[in-house]
Amino acid sequence: MKDVLSPDGRFKAVVFERDCGATTGFSTQISVLRAWRGLPNDGGNVFIADDRSGQLALHNGVLDVSVTWTSPGRLEIAYPKGCRIFKRADRWGDLVIGYSER
Repeated sequence: MKDVLSPDGRFKAVVFERDCGATTGFSTQISVLRAWRGLPNDGGNVFIADDRSGQLALHNGVLDVSVTWTSPGRLEIAYPKGCRIFKRADRWGDLVIGYSER
């Protein structure tokens, strides 16, 4: 799990791995939360993707994603080309989220 704090310290983006049961594999997920809040036992609220059943490399159990705050109101998420995306939110409240594939 990795937390990335926003420039103004109000929010954080949390990158984590989640196992959704015996019939599914692990997925890489990202949630945006208030900085003081702990990660709830829920799926990612802005991004969920997997490695296509082992076709992509994992680093410490997660896809090679990068999370960058470009301003207090904008988050950029870069993810590996070829991953299977299940959720990709463009906004979280007033926060704008941009994506790029690499």
